Amino acid sequence: MSGGAASPSSAFHHLQLVKNDAEMEAMNEDGEFPNFKTETLESPEEESSTSTIQPDVSKVDASRDSGNDSKCTSSSLLDEEDTAFGRFIHTLYRSVEEGTLETLQEVIYTNSFDVNVCFCNAQTYVKRKHFGWTALHLAAAHANVDVAKYLVAQGADVLATTPGGETALHIAAKHGAADVVSFLLDCNIFLRDVQNSKGVTPLLKAVFNIQHAFKGNYRRCVDLLLGAGSNPNLSSPSKVTALHIAVAKRDTVLVTNLLAHGANVNALCCQGSSSLLRAVISPVVNTQIVSELLEAGANPSLQVNGRSLLHIAVSRCDETIVEAFLRKGADPNCKDSLGLTPLSIAVEENNIKIVPILVEGGGDINYMHLPQSISLLSKAVKNNSLRMVQLLLHLGASPSSETIMWSTPLHLAVDEQRIAIIKELLRANCPLNTTSNAKWSLKPMTPIQLAMEHCNMPIVKLLAQAGCTIQPSWLRPDRLPPALSKNPGAVQQLHELVTCIPPLLHLCRLKIRESSGDRFGQLLAYLKAESIIPTKIMSYLALSDILDG
Repeated sequence: MSGGAASPSSAFHHLQLVKNDAEMEAMNEDGEFPNFKTETLESPEEESSTSTIQPDVSKVDASRDSGNDSKCTSSSLLDEEDTAFGRFIHTLYRSVEEGTLETLQEVIYTNSFDVNVCFCNAQTYVKRKHFGWTALHLAAAHANVDVAKYLVAQGADVLATTPGGETALHIAAKHGAADVVSFLLDCNIFLRDVQNSKGVTPLLKAVFNIQHAFKGNYRRCVDLLLGAGSNPNLSSPSKVTALHIAVAKRDTVLVTNLLAHGANVNALCCQGSSSLLRAVISPVVNTQIVSELLEAGANPSLQVNGRSLLHIAVSRCDETIVEAFLRKGADPNCKDSLGLTPLSIAVEENNIKIVPILVEGGGDINYMHLPQSISLLSKAVKNNSLRMVQLLLHLGASPSSETIMWSTPLHLAVDEQRIAIIKELLRANCPLNTTSNAKWSLKPMTPIQLAMEHCNMPIVKLLAQAGCTIQPSWLRPDRLPPALSKNPGAVQQLHELVTCIPPLLHLCRLKIRESSGDRFGQLLAYLKAESIIPTKIMSYLALSDILDG
């Protein structure tokens, strides 16, 4: 940001964006926002725990239905550790967990039990996160494609699901097991879009975990799934798509890949957030991602918290993003819930770089913020931003705007006693003798009267030289402002200003300036371009002898 503090309204909106940003970051692997739900989800620590569970009174059956529910059943009253089936399960689990294919082959060859048996809490050696899993799920988690191939060859069901509804493909995608993903898709390509009990697909699993180590493996999983025809627009009830997640991770390669495979660039999650919004409010804005989303047809007019995406981009002070939005048709004069345009925000936040971009893109340089009718130039004056005042005047802002109480920018600058800004306004040929009721509702005052109220004689002299009128009646003792009545020397200077007769040449230039009004700058530019008058006379008309001293 280019100097200056943000306004309270800007700060409020910024806090809202930060809050939304944090909530998006809090999204879990199932595409949910736990902060918005009442149920408690299992913590990552619990999921990754390697502690064992003490045996309960459940007993396991010697065989199981190989259907898709893959639920553990128990009908035997014998302790499974003392049965051949129990030894089979133990060896099966250990061999797959450790990836020892020879042991696995031996135990399956020497036993006739079903390889689709589930691991459950009756087996004390089974980790809690593996309850309800089959050997194929476990092989997928360990990215062991040789074990997975052998299990499938021995009858493992690739459609079998965990209690959470996840197939081995979900688990392989979650762990970046690209070879296993490829193999399972070869076994049954329709696994690609199976949703678990929370609506999450294997593609969402891979995209969510892509931030971890071995990013190349995860990207390969995504490539395999998309290449097999996975639908990138399937989502959980939270409506978070793979593109939302990819943008949140600021992964340009992944975003490009998803867009190329038909990802809906304007899909909204349950919080009303689009991928473009997520990109703009990211802690670190990726300009390439924003550009790609816009090129893919992202809607730049989406509103959040009463603000358009262009408002937000301006607040983020990123000129490249602002230019991209304007190129794609974003309205530079749209108003937020407070009646502020993007240009208003740029001026309020003293953003010297963004203001010219918005004006060039069609932003109204003379926009008045109702109900006070504060112009952008008046706002810059009130903020005491000399550079912004100079920029706005250069871009064509009118110095004649008036507030609801008829205050011009000159009134405001004099009341704030900002002599450098006053000089810039005088240079732009601002109105000199208009009256304002802002100071006293029943006492209209000109800019020079305001200066007299403050007993600021340097400003009084400057305004008088520039053509502001001092009425002799104002100098009557009973009408002097309190500050002046206590300063006889200042009163004497005022009398001298009133009685002094200026040169005729000076009066002529003041008359020319008064008659040309807002067109004075154009007049000077024309005279200079056509070389109609000497440069010295032009400088004299511009009050250079008064303002540049």
